[in-house]
Amino acid sequence: MENSLLKLVNKAKENNHYMEQLIKKFEPKIKKSLFQTNLEEREDLYQELSIKFINCVHASKELEVPGFFEFFDNVRR
Repeated sequence: MENSLLKLVNKAKENNHYMEQLIKKFEPKIKKSLFQTNLEEREDLYQELSIKFINCVHASKELEVPGFFEFFDNVRR
């Protein structure tokens, strides 16, 4: 799952279709956090959180998970 999530984040930077998939993947968490706010403010806050999420994805650096031996070599240095 984590590897596919990293690929999706990297693809979402260049393609809106992948960004929509990424937002849908995190939508349950976003909606769950909205229950802590007033009912009248939830829709606006959902939009603001979605915009912030998109900005964070675009601001992130290219994510790459090192292989075991590459990680091991980096730890030894």
